[in-house]
This record gives sequence, C-alpha cells and structure tokens, in this order.
Amino acid sequence: MLSCGYIAWKLFGNKEQLPATEIFLYVLNQPFVKLIAAILIFLMIVNWLVETIKWRYLIKKIERVSFRNAVIAVLTGITVSIFTPNRVGEYFGRAFLLREASPLKAILLTIVGSMSQLLVTVVIGSAALLIFLPVYFPFEGSWNLTIYISMLLGIVTANTAFLLFYFNVPLIGSLSGWVERKNWSRIGNYLKVLNDFSRRELFYVLMMSLLRYFVFSFQFYLVLRIFGVPITLMQATMAIPVIYLALAAIPTVALSELGVRGSVAIFVLGIMTTGTLAGAAMPGGLSLAIVTATTVLWIINLAVPALIGAVFVYKLKFIRQ
Repeated sequence: MLSCGYIAWKLFGNKEQLPATEIFLYVLNQPFVKLIAAILIFLMIVNWLVETIKWRYLIKKIERVSFRNAVIAVLTGITVSIFTPNRVGEYFGRAFLLREASPLKAILLTIVGSMSQLLVTVVIGSAALLIFLPVYFPFEGSWNLTIYISMLLGIVTANTAFLLFYFNVPLIGSLSGWVERKNWSRIGNYLKVLNDFSRRELFYVLMMSLLRYFVFSFQFYLVLRIFGVPITLMQATMAIPVIYLALAAIPTVALSELGVRGSVAIFVLGIMTTGTLAGAAMPGGLSLAIVTATTVLWIINLAVPALIGAVFVYKLKFIRQ
C-alpha cells in the first residue's frame, strides 16, 4: 500500500501527466521500437529457458524430467507464485508436477537454485551499492569515512558468509544422520538429497543464475531506454543491481510486487537523474516513464509466463487428486 501511495504521489503530483494512450503512441514512434520489443520477448524466453535448464539440472538427482515437462513445471511454478509471499509458491508449483520423486525433496533442490539466484543478486547489488552511495550521497557531516568502511567490511563479511554457506550446502545433508538419531527419520531422509552436491555442480548452478541475472538486467535497461528514461549504460550497471537488491530485501506478493518495483525504481533512478527531470525523453515526466517501464517489464517477465503456466495448473498432483 505504501509503495502504491508513493507512486501515486510521484505520478499525480504532476498535473501535466499524459494518459496511457499517449504514452504508448510515444513509444511506438520511437526508432527501432519493433526490434527492441522483439529483443525483449526473446530475452524473456532466454531468461526462463535458462531457469528451466538450471532446475532440470538440479532435479535430475531425484528424477529424470524431459525438457518439455521441465518448461511446464517452471511456468506452472510462476503461476502459483503469483499468489504467495516472495513467490514461495513457485517451489510447490514445480515440485508437485513430478511423477515419482518426493515433492519435499524437489522443494529442497529448488531452494538451492533460488539460493544461487539470491546470492548473485546480493553480491552484485551490494557491490553496486558501495559505489552508488558515495557518488550520490557524499560522505560529509554524518556520512563519514568510518561509516563507509564499516559498511564495506560488513558487506564483505556477509557476502563471504553467504558464499561459504552456499558452497557448503552438502553439510546440511550430512546432518541427516544426526536428525535421524533424534527420531526425525523422515526429515533426515529428505535432507540426504543435499549430500550429493559437489562444489563443481554448485558453481555450475551459480553461473546459470548469473547468466539469468545479466539477461533480465539488460532487459530492464532496454525497457528504460525505450520509455525515455535518461540513463546511460554505466549508470544502469550501478542503479539496476541496487534496485534488485532492494526488491530482494522487501517481502512482497507477486501481485503487489509491481507497486514495489515502481516505487523502488522511481527512488533510485530519481536520485541518479536529479536535474534531468525536465529532460526526460517521454513527455509527462521521469516518474511516469519509470513506472510505465517497470510495469511493461513485469508484464513481459512475470504476467505473460504466468498466464501460459495457468494452462498447466490442472497437472498439479493435489489438484488431480
């Protein structure tokens, strides 16, 4: 609610905003708009295909899944995730499409994939934040070098701990014996699925997550440019990771995530483009351009796959039963 209120204030505080029809007429008149639109759709497909390959690679430890069924599972997961906090429903949407394997084991493996994606987001985002802060919030007065160095050390320590935890996921599986001795044999049996990971496999999963991150970050940059947001590629490499870092830290439901995305993007990009509001390429103002861009990206990357996935929801085990 707060994020939607913030967007409304930024948008409707300016009485000269244009209606949606004029916004899209403006975009359609941009050079190469059809080519960029095709690239955005292509990158959406690449984004979810990479996620499919990653998930299939993880899940093969408990069940061999065809590429077609893996695509269906990923799309169904997106559909289910729309209605759950922080998209946790995605784990269930995928796991309950498996025919033989235990859904709980599948959920644990899916969490490993999500952890790798979060690790990439946190590491790149926090590195960008360390550059962003001193550039746009000079360390004067209360902001001083001691605070910055403390923040730097804290971020490096947290990221190192996260990396070590990720690459030592098999240690969690090794706890299965201890758990079983505590008469929690079923839980111990599920944890054993994490025993089989090698660091090489975890590195491969991490690289797939990194590839996804570059894909949807480049999408974000393209859609910002096509809607006239005055941001250079260099600024984008700093702003976009900070936006994704903030989004990872804010609990949301996918249906309300659109408002959060817009408000965070307005805040970060508004700081970076201070003094260029009047120079925003889209008539009607920078905030309108940013919100429209983030909305379009949300539709392309989440709403469209979710609608496709809705076709396959009936395949979920608990619905069939």
